[in-house]
Amino acid sequence: MEFKQLQRYMAIVDHGSFLKAAKALGISQQALSASIRTLEREIGVTILDRGPGGVTRPTPYGRILLRHARAQEAARLRALRELHALRDARGGAVSMGIGESFASEIIATAVSRFHEARPDIKISLIEGYSEDLLEKLRRGQIDFLAGSIGFDVETDDLVQMTFYSRQDVVVARRGHPLADMENPELDQLAHYTWLVPASRPSDKEAILNAFAA
Repeated sequence: MEFKQLQRYMAIVDHGSFLKAAKALGISQQALSASIRTLEREIGVTILDRGPGGVTRPTPYGRILLRHARAQEAARLRALRELHALRDARGGAVSMGIGESFASEIIATAVSRFHEARPDIKISLIEGYSEDLLEKLRRGQIDFLAGSIGFDVETDDLVQMTFYSRQDVVVARRGHPLADMENPELDQLAHYTWLVPASRPSDKEAILNAFAA
């Protein structure tokens, strides 16, 4: 298994089809197809489902391979950044993703203290939704992220540390029917209209998943 094969495989997943991936890579679709066939033959499993209209999705085997391929690509990018920093006589640089629900005052304090301790290192802050930043982390586009991650997200390939815990509560107007229920069931809660902060889409998804269970 060669890394070039993995790069081509990641391109197919990213672009959703052999045709688009081949154009992005600057190779023929036939060459790309041959490379993937060789890879599947070497590892002994099918990694891509070819659907109608040329749409391509990873199989369960393909998702496992994709996770490891992303990790290799991330390690390669980190190595390049460190080598370039040494070559250019710079102290180095780190990039940090900040999720939508992470407290800004914590980040400000942490960055300030880090800069005092290591003024030779440049810190780049990238804001976004935690789900998008998680993908950037796996691709090596950021070094680490601070944010909330849903319970249903696979994180076996990541190292996590808890900064603080958050308790969510339901707020209703005085006299609302829910106010008289000590332990309401989900099917009772589902009858009412809910408001969730727009800046926290993961919370909205968690609520919808709970009601759909």
